[in-house]
Amino acid sequence: MFCADQRLLADGRLLVVGGTIWRADPIDLREILGPDGPAEGTKELFGSNATRIFDPRTDSWRKGLEFMRHYRWYPTLITLADGRLFVASGVSRLVYNFRGTTVHQTEIYNPATEKWRNTGTSGETQLPLFARLHLLPDGTVFYSGVGQMFNPAGQGYDEALWNVQKIYDPKENAWSMSGIGEFGARSGAFSVMMPLKPPYDEARFLIGGGTLLTSPGAYIANNFSEMVTVKDGTSSSERTPDMVNPRWYSSGVLLPDGNVVALSGANRDEVLIPGSETPVTQAELFDGESWKPLESGARVRTYHNTAMLLPDGSILVGGHSPINTGYGGGGDNSAQPITGTNNLKDPSFEIFRPPYLFRGPRPRITRVDSGIAWKRDFKISSPDAGRVEKVVLMRLPTVTHITDADQRSIELDFRSTKPGSLSVEAPPSGNVAPPGYYYLFILTNAGEGLTPSNARIVRVGPRPDSRPALAPMGM
Repeated sequence: MFCADQRLLADGRLLVVGGTIWRADPIDLREILGPDGPAEGTKELFGSNATRIFDPRTDSWRKGLEFMRHYRWYPTLITLADGRLFVASGVSRLVYNFRGTTVHQTEIYNPATEKWRNTGTSGETQLPLFARLHLLPDGTVFYSGVGQMFNPAGQGYDEALWNVQKIYDPKENAWSMSGIGEFGARSGAFSVMMPLKPPYDEARFLIGGGTLLTSPGAYIANNFSEMVTVKDGTSSSERTPDMVNPRWYSSGVLLPDGNVVALSGANRDEVLIPGSETPVTQAELFDGESWKPLESGARVRTYHNTAMLLPDGSILVGGHSPINTGYGGGGDNSAQPITGTNNLKDPSFEIFRPPYLFRGPRPRITRVDSGIAWKRDFKISSPDAGRVEKVVLMRLPTVTHITDADQRSIELDFRSTKPGSLSVEAPPSGNVAPPGYYYLFILTNAGEGLTPSNARIVRVGPRPDSRPALAPMGM
């Protein structure tokens, strides 16, 4: 399942699609590349069309009933408003990619039937690998102009179109251009959807770091930050204050208080020249006005790092799998660069605790229903109800290679009805909150900023469930 993408289905199962097949090439490449080309049997990375499902109820994996129509390495998978899943981009083979670009075809997966549907010619588009896609609050899908721009073989014949921000409308099955970012295409940057707020008529995206332009583009990471606003099918970009550190391939994690933390990464694109990068271990936080330096991690995490929000408000930071220095070494990542990067794979994890966890007592949720239905008010019981400043739903994370297309936070309108109780307005539809599982946080203000509760995990969708939501383990 290397270089696949994953998303949680509405019923809690995990869907994993695409990835890597390492096998002998069925084609004698000498017929194409001449007598000096690789012979038949050359090992190569191919994209996979596999569909795999993990069911936590049985603690087991199985193959999907139907595989994708197209082979995809580094695809992007995103949940649509009705719970179906949309997949785009990827490549069918890595080194000798005779397409000359990424996979243009897109497909939609129906969890009810476990079948894939090709969207046809009108659903095709040009996107980089792991294109940063986001579901907008009108049910359309936005490409923010960010992805991994290094492939295939560093370029695509149509890569100039990766600079264009665009929107896919599932109802019309068509793409439309929405705008161009402040800096054009950005490779290896993070793209984070900021909290959606009532009346849910626009979406904003914080984009930070990476390298500029499509291949060959820039090699040195930047510290540029921009905010993209999407409304009525149009995207506009505004530069925000620079980050503390230039950083390529950093993880951007949205917090329940609406701030964003950037973690890990490197100061150069290590895919282009492996071993030449210097790791970035310092975390930093964007509070809506500026970036602030935070504590540094103890481990080096550049390529293939991950970070995800936990239900207690902390962040699980893990991974690190660099490429052998200069594409050399003995296959075990033993060759060491001189820039400070540990070139060994690192399966360890660290816990990062954001500043809000040090502000004193935290509010508590004592009861909430386990199932929240769109358009229906629901109740939260809390001894801190009279002090609550925000009620927030955050979709459970599913991170691959610093990306999580489903990462989203939804601020909800609420009112205090009686001591110890809140009446909260649920999201209006799956456009705002696609069906599935979410963290539910309440936040209070102790004078130094907002402090979140521990989360309860609830399921959002068309039907309520009056059973009490359980607190995650250990809380």
